[in-house]
Amino acid sequence: PPPQQQQQQQHQYVPGGLAVAPPVTLDHIVKRYLRDQHAQCTYPVSVLPKFSLLGAPHVCKPPARPFDAPDNVVTRAMRREVGFRHGGAGGWAKDRTLVYSKFRSMQNQLIENDVFTCCRFADADALPSDEPDFNYLFLGTRSGLILIVNCYTGEVSQEIPCHDQAIWSIKCSRAFPNLLLTSSPYSLTSSVMWKVDTENLLFAEHHELPDESFVQFSTSGHQMVGTCDTQASIYDVATCRRTSVLDHLYDPNDYPDNCAVFNQTDELVLHDGALWDPRTARRIHKFDKFNNRCGFGAFHPDGLQVVINSEVWDMRTYKLVQCVPTLHRSQLTFSRAGDVAFGVTRSMDAMAPQDTTAVASSFRTYLTSDFSLIAEVNCERRVRDLSLDVSNHYVAVVGTSNVDSACRIYEVGRQRLPPDETGMPHDDDDDGRGDEPDGRGEGGGDDRFLFPDAMLHGSDDDEYDDDDDDDDDDDDDDDDDDDDDDDDDDDGDGGDDDNSGAEAAVKAALPKGARAATRRTRQAPGPAAAPSSGE
Repeated sequence: PPPQQQQQQQHQYVPGGLAVAPPVTLDHIVKRYLRDQHAQCTYPVSVLPKFSLLGAPHVCKPPARPFDAPDNVVTRAMRREVGFRHGGAGGWAKDRTLVYSKFRSMQNQLIENDVFTCCRFADADALPSDEPDFNYLFLGTRSGLILIVNCYTGEVSQEIPCHDQAIWSIKCSRAFPNLLLTSSPYSLTSSVMWKVDTENLLFAEHHELPDESFVQFSTSGHQMVGTCDTQASIYDVATCRRTSVLDHLYDPNDYPDNCAVFNQTDELVLHDGALWDPRTARRIHKFDKFNNRCGFGAFHPDGLQVVINSEVWDMRTYKLVQCVPTLHRSQLTFSRAGDVAFGVTRSMDAMAPQDTTAVASSFRTYLTSDFSLIAEVNCERRVRDLSLDVSNHYVAVVGTSNVDSACRIYEVGRQRLPPDETGMPHDDDDDGRGDEPDGRGEGGGDDRFLFPDAMLHGSDDDEYDDDDDDDDDDDDDDDDDDDDDDDDDDDGDGGDDDNSGAEAAVKAALPKGARAATRRTRQAPGPAAAPSSGE
């Protein structure tokens, strides 16, 4: 409407000369709601896209910079050949977001008349196996048993009684691969160190720690720290003797769920929301207490920050860096490179009732640079524990429900198979490998590891699968074609050499099966050849 009509609509006058505000309408409420969303944008723009009332909140995209890494993974791979590390600025985060947002279920281990409570992948040197990166899995149960499961066949090799109550955690040592720690807070022997017989797959009790509710090894594996309420004890692994005791002389935090941990250099201990020096048993600094329940803590892989529940603190200034609400009551497991963190909601009480919330039945992945959420994977069961193997290619998740208990193994970086014609998904196959034998895909090559380590570390010998390309980045393909056309126009006389280099980069980005299918298509007679399954 014209401005004069708008002014008349804004104020209505009564005979007494008083102005009356117009009635509040649905249109006014919706506009105010959308304006408040746009006011919170970090990079607001004047020309706005369409708003969604039912979808995600509105956020304006940050401005594009010429050296930013593209969203398309193939384009990033081609730019790396030119000299851009990770394909440009921010390519490191986009590579990890692509890899750790895809999980494919490959095996499901069920149990009858019992409940899984924890899990742990065996070290490569602890148990015999033909595949050093992926061999055996330890599963703890509510009845105090430990099951040794062959991850390839799904068979239970041994059932070893360790405690008389539920086992809460299983920890392995890096320095001594044949040593194992089990913790059961409600058992008569709360914590026990076991010596594993690698030939017969048997456990022999090495040392008891009855006063410690939770025990785990240090980063180097030569020490271990035990926790009991507000007191933590440091032990030497070789002699099994207590070397120091960390106890609050005054003003403890009294976290019910408290687990003491070492830092990466074994020079500091995080216990009950405070930093300690294990050599002098002196408390260095106590962080502020933001909750009364959860005290799960972890040192950041960079060694400069600590995470206590949902708060991230700077160790140099002891100031709060940020609060991450999705980390509330989460226990973090970092990847071997320290670039990604896995979080699951846990409680020290293994006999606690079932939590049916969506957060409790899923595990989440985060970028450790800013703890931004990568993905949240729904497991359809209450998640009890999570374990990441040494190669970072497999994740084991223990979940329980009112009906059954299961341990599911996921492959990192693999797309989930679509349901077949019967409507049943392929994730729960008996052999855990889908329709292809021995874990091999359509191309005939071993594609169990979709994203090799070379992709994450910026090597020049990268090979990507065609599944790497995001389905959400289809709009970027047109931009990639325009960039290739511009490059061909600018090349001039040297176009043949540059085209051959670009063609080699594209071939390197395709799997082996797709390359063979491409060669067959080019050699086939006729104006057009039918596409193969590999393409």
